[in-house]
Amino acid sequence: MPSYRKEDSSINATEVPTLIKLMKWERTEAQVAQYVEFWNSKFGGRMPMDLYCNILNAQHNKYKLLQEYAISFDKDKDGFISKGEFDLGLQTLLVHDPQFKT
Repeated sequence: MPSYRKEDSSINATEVPTLIKLMKWERTEAQVAQYVEFWNSKFGGRMPMDLYCNILNAQHNKYKLLQEYAISFDKDKDGFISKGEFDLGLQTLLVHDPQFKT
């Protein structure tokens, strides 16, 4: 990816749609847009590759996926998740998997 930064092992969130296409991961436009919004608002427009890999590894286990997103919600690692952080994360989870709430 052209925007890859070795110093923090991240890519620009604008490259997320390209990455998803390269992975041949079938996602709707709404899902891709929500993923980009998540990385833009939570990580300043950068997607840390280590966190992305953890999320990908949890794709087929919705409880593990929730755990990985919850870890990412607490960006400052103070042990607390604000309502705004929680709302964005939950919105992202529900776009990823609309059946999550069942």
